[in-house]
Amino acid sequence: MRFKNNTFNCKISGKHSACLNKTNVCNGVPDCLNGFDESNCPERNRFYIRKDAGNINSMNIFNQNNPIENGIIYQWTIEGKLGSLLQLSLNVTDALNDLSVLEIWLGGPTLQDSYRYGTYTESLTEPEIITSNNNFAIIRFAVQENIKQDTLIITWSSDPRCYWKRVPYHPEVNVDYDDTITLNSADNITFCLEKCNSNCSAVTFNKFETVCHLFELAPLPYKSSCCESYVKICPEKPKYLQEMIVTDTFQEVHSTTYPFEYWENIHHSWILTAPPWEIITLQFLDVDIDPQSSIIVYNGRNSTYGILAKLVSGSMPIVLFSSGNTLSIQFMTGPRPVIRRGFFARYRLGCNIYTSTNFIQLQSPGYDVSGSYLPLLNCMWEIRSINYPPAMSLKFDPKFGLKMNQNFLKIYNGTMLNDTAQFTGKGITGNLTPEDMQSFSGIFNLQFVTNSIVSDIGFRATFSARNYCGFLPDLAYGYWENVTGFYSGDSATYKCRENYEYAANDTVHCTGDGFWKPFPACRLKTCPPIYDLADGYWVKLNDSYRAMCNEYRHLNGDPLVVCWDGKWQEVKCEKIPCKYFYMPKYAERITPENVTYYLANSHLRR
Repeated sequence: MRFKNNTFNCKISGKHSACLNKTNVCNGVPDCLNGFDESNCPERNRFYIRKDAGNINSMNIFNQNNPIENGIIYQWTIEGKLGSLLQLSLNVTDALNDLSVLEIWLGGPTLQDSYRYGTYTESLTEPEIITSNNNFAIIRFAVQENIKQDTLIITWSSDPRCYWKRVPYHPEVNVDYDDTITLNSADNITFCLEKCNSNCSAVTFNKFETVCHLFELAPLPYKSSCCESYVKICPEKPKYLQEMIVTDTFQEVHSTTYPFEYWENIHHSWILTAPPWEIITLQFLDVDIDPQSSIIVYNGRNSTYGILAKLVSGSMPIVLFSSGNTLSIQFMTGPRPVIRRGFFARYRLGCNIYTSTNFIQLQSPGYDVSGSYLPLLNCMWEIRSINYPPAMSLKFDPKFGLKMNQNFLKIYNGTMLNDTAQFTGKGITGNLTPEDMQSFSGIFNLQFVTNSIVSDIGFRATFSARNYCGFLPDLAYGYWENVTGFYSGDSATYKCRENYEYAANDTVHCTGDGFWKPFPACRLKTCPPIYDLADGYWVKLNDSYRAMCNEYRHLNGDPLVVCWDGKWQEVKCEKIPCKYFYMPKYAERITPENVTYYLANSHLRR
């Protein structure tokens, strides 16, 4: 659509595109469906800033020439450099009260195009770094008169930098680290962070031993009181396709910004390629994604090769083997994801795996994909429990098949010695599913051997520590606050996000049968039917309403009305007061001086 001179482009594509007469811009009424015509109105405390970098400082807002008015809402729409990410540094130095609220919205140039990232009513102990998935951010600040002038400082940049984020847990004791720094009495964690160069991703500060451990790959976190841990976050724009070469050494693949929240509307793919005639081991160590997101692993470069596994919200760790020399991973996120860690996996050549875990699944190469396993396999698997006491169970899926007396599976309850063997002869063979097994040493060793001639469907096995409840359940609209552990007798507490409430209570327990109970849930606080709007009417949107006033009335309040904390936001349609009354020549005033006149039907009325 071509827009004429002296008109305003609403920045809406498709059939809803529109241009307005410029006289309708900043008139207090959102004439564009997305409200873009009211986004840059300094006289109404709405500012649209196109700048690669800058800052917002409340000291500059609340000055003598611009006194604070009770209930004012300031709004800044930031548009950074096209094609870049926008990184915000948020510093709230004084506690805000109930009526002074800061909101950060990400995603687009208007509220309708964005989602609410966070709401802040209290001071922050340290600056918070926020990175959008594009070049837009919206900052809304509702103030009242008794707020302090040095309350708010926000800087932004279109050139995101790496930064450190503290992790509430530290790596488990037996995790290998790449370097150790012994500290002097005057050194602290800052000294350790400075020593972490471009090849370093995480730092752990042990306050009891006064040493720092540096990690090239950020390890999985575990709870402990000994250490402070920090992970380096480098917010690069996700590459939508990454080619990765598989070697004999384990390498990592993970969602962008793992273990912190990933971005919305991302379709990210990784292709893992090994030399010809080799196969690939892919082990997912951590999967924590929201219900709108998914991870699909294909047995080749794309979907035509069949699905090895589809991981969704609540999926547990799993080991996968390709049946060829290529695997691909697709990670797809929804439009407004709940804050989750994402995923962390590792891969290498061959089919051997040695791991310590409390729950994992593995399956023979080709299981459920090609219909049969590969020839000439000799796979060695050692699974160790990290639980104490170190007991572990092994269970096979009913779909089980090894070509009789040709291919064999050997299982050892502990080390690979004859007195720990759970089979007779050359090993388990045939189509009879093995019975469930228990290892009180906490170790299972398996060897899968196939010949060059015949094959069958193979098997899938699940290893789990006894009385192990697994990762905490997926929690939509809430977040986990504390967990004492993941075994029988442990508990975890959670909080619901703003505008949500507990369905039961705030604590779950790991029970003796290996489940978290009661199941955690946060439900939306509902509102009664929306109130009547005197001298106006409502336009229904998805989960909100737009307030529209009748002719010769103007809106007092935000036109976008949402249900929040169980109540609809209050707005009113009011008469438009006229600033003065023109006295015609040769006329005489016969009404009192203090009468207020209003505009109605093109005439002045009292």
